[in-house]
Amino acid sequence: MRAVIAKYLRRMANRIDRADLRYIASQGAIRPCGLEFGLSEADLHLLQHFWRPICREITADQSELRKRVTAGLQADLASASDLLSRSWPGATAQDYLVLYLMLRSNGSYPVYSVRNFPDDAASYLLSEAGNCTDHAYRVGLLCDWFGLQVRAAHFWTPSVPGHSVADVYDPVGRTAYLIDSNFNCLFFIRGAGAGFLESAMNLSTKERREMFRRGGRGRVAAPVIVHFYDPGPSAMTRGASTLTELNEAVESARARGWESALSNEFPDLLACWVSPDRKFGSVTPLRGGYRPTLSALAIGEGLSTSTLMVRARAFLGQAAD
Repeated sequence: MRAVIAKYLRRMANRIDRADLRYIASQGAIRPCGLEFGLSEADLHLLQHFWRPICREITADQSELRKRVTAGLQADLASASDLLSRSWPGATAQDYLVLYLMLRSNGSYPVYSVRNFPDDAASYLLSEAGNCTDHAYRVGLLCDWFGLQVRAAHFWTPSVPGHSVADVYDPVGRTAYLIDSNFNCLFFIRGAGAGFLESAMNLSTKERREMFRRGGRGRVAAPVIVHFYDPGPSAMTRGASTLTELNEAVESARARGWESALSNEFPDLLACWVSPDRKFGSVTPLRGGYRPTLSALAIGEGLSTSTLMVRARAFLGQAAD
């Protein structure tokens, strides 16, 4: 009977369309998982195009390094253009650039890497590891090198308790982007005259929430998969999350968390930078802030932080009235 059952299962397995299978990264290998979790084979193929460091070696000449990195990324973007356009049809050329830089700076969802980041700005280009702050600065560095205006935003809300993202503005296309390269999602606002956070204050709560509705415009959620994870000190005090558990939870968590953070919790997000009793939260240009050594890489001044704080105070004052 056991042999008959095994033969039946093999026959049924051969009938399963591979497009209906889902996969996770677990114990150093890609493994099938339940259909409600994981990624399709097509999504894995998409992400695997981006799973590598920005460059393999660095040079002492920073201007030469910048030219070499941007030229290499431009060529790689050209080779990935069909892949990106099939996955997200109808986007602008600048959207594809920003989306590409997000994926290329990370490629998946490394939850956390507990270590001191090397005190060498160029080392950002040699690794895809780090925590959310490292990812925000890495994608911000690349956006800056491609002529976009950038600031790093570190904040706290009840649904996103402690996170860092890149606030990016394209003055040519007049589009503002918020890039969460740790969760592989970005948000954008057309016809903007400033960064995403200032521009989002011009939208109603309903308009910001519409980004998350089916078919809603203003959000791109790329596939995510955990392919490395350092549980850190928590592993010594409780059972550490497995890659399987993380992959099962991340998709719903990023959607729910960001929807709340940009809608009903938006005042909490802004209050992180203007309320003196908040212990977490800051907005910094890439030059300076948590990673002052990035200045060595000829980064621009970026988006103004003082302008954002003035706008945030006015927004919160109006919300309180």
